[in-house]
Formats: sequence, C-alpha cells, structure tokens
Amino acid sequence: MHHERLRRRRRTRIAEPVALALVGSCWAVAFVVGALSAVPGVAIIGPVLAFAVVFTLGECWYSPSFQPMLMRVVPSSDLGRASGIAAAFWSTATFVAPPLGVLLVDLAPRMTLWLVCAASGLVATGCDAWLRRVGEVPERVVGHGPRPSSVTLYRR
Repeated sequence: MHHERLRRRRRTRIAEPVALALVGSCWAVAFVVGALSAVPGVAIIGPVLAFAVVFTLGECWYSPSFQPMLMRVVPSSDLGRASGIAAAFWSTATFVAPPLGVLLVDLAPRMTLWLVCAASGLVATGCDAWLRRVGEVPERVVGHGPRPSSVTLYRR
C-alpha cells in the first residue's frame, strides 16, 4: 500500500536557475518564520520547527543547483579558481557566522538576528539574479558547462 502511494506521486521538474533563485527567497522566508519565535507570547517550538523545514527546502534547492550554475557562468579556464573561491567563502561563513550570531544575540534583541539572516537571504536572491543575468549575456560563457539541469520535486 505504501509503495503504491510512492509510485503514484507525480514528479515536477523545476529548471535549475529557477530553483537557485528560489533558494535565497526560501531562506529569507525561513528566517522571517523563525523570527516569530522572538515575539512575546508565541511558543518558540512551532516557529523554530517551521524554520527548519522551510530552510531545509531551500538547501534541497541549493545543493543540486549551485555547481552547474557556476560551471555555466565561469569560463572553463577559471572554473577551478571560482570553485575554490566559492568554497573558501562558504568555509569562512561557516567559521565566522556562529560567533557573530552569538554576539548579535548578546547585543541586540533576539528578533534582530532572525531579521539580519532574512536580509542575507534576500541579498543571496539578488546575487543570484545578477549572476544569472551575467551568465546569459557574455558570449565568452556560451558553450561552457553543462546544459541547464533541473531539480525534480515529488508531489502527491
């Protein structure tokens, strides 16, 4: 019975650039939902769990989309350097963000951290829009990297 339901689910394909554009927006929404945990009188667990679900959905869109996009917007001769820079920024953010978050929580109301993180999601969305525009315009990019892929989502 359970297997039948799994087989009946329809697959929906979302173009990789669209999925990547959804990431920053999804993360921004997740942090705004998380900010509800800082509202007096609101139980913390509900907004935090909703944050985790929405943020994870953004991660699921991000993971299969970033490297193919990078391969399209960066000439193949610079791909190693660009991938290294992206990894360095990701590692730096992973190292720096937790202490900055603790400092922000210590110095400002709890809501501030959530809203700063939501703003960073919107900045990521803007960067994605800029990168997609840059990736489509220059002729030097044409022919580099794989064809645009898609992300498969399953619906009931």
